[in-house]
Amino acid sequence: MRIPTLAIHLDRTISSEGLKVNNQSHLVPVLATCIKNEMQKFVADNGPKQASENANTKHHPLLLQLIAKEANCEPGEICDFELQLCDTQPSVVAGATKEFIFSGRLDNLCMSFCSLKVCLADSFTYSYQIL
Repeated sequence: MRIPTLAIHLDRTISSEGLKVNNQSHLVPVLATCIKNEMQKFVADNGPKQASENANTKHHPLLLQLIAKEANCEPGEICDFELQLCDTQPSVVAGATKEFIFSGRLDNLCMSFCSLKVCLADSFTYSYQIL
C-alpha cells in the first residue's frame, strides 16, 4: 500500500499561494488500481461467501481479505482492526556535519512504547502512575 503524492511543480498555484496540503484528501492510501466492481468480483470468487456484518459494513472486502491472510483467519472472523500506515524509509544521520537525525515517528510511537514499558515495569513501586 502506498500514499501517492502529486509532484508539487504540477500545481500552478504553488508559486503564488504556497503548498497547502490537506492530509485527509491529499494523502489518501491506494489499495489497488482495479475498479470497484472488479475488486468485489475478485473477493466474491476467491473469498468466503459471508463476511462478518461489522467488518463488512465498515471496510472494503479486498482489504478484509488481505488482513485475514496476514492474520491466518477468515475475513468473517475479523470483528474490527486498527490499521496504521507508516513511512518505511530508513532513519539516517545527515546534514553537513552529520548532526541531524532524519527519522519518522521518533517522538510518538517510540516514546509512547518506552513510557508504557517503564510504567508497567515500575507499576508496584508507587501507588499512582503518571504518563
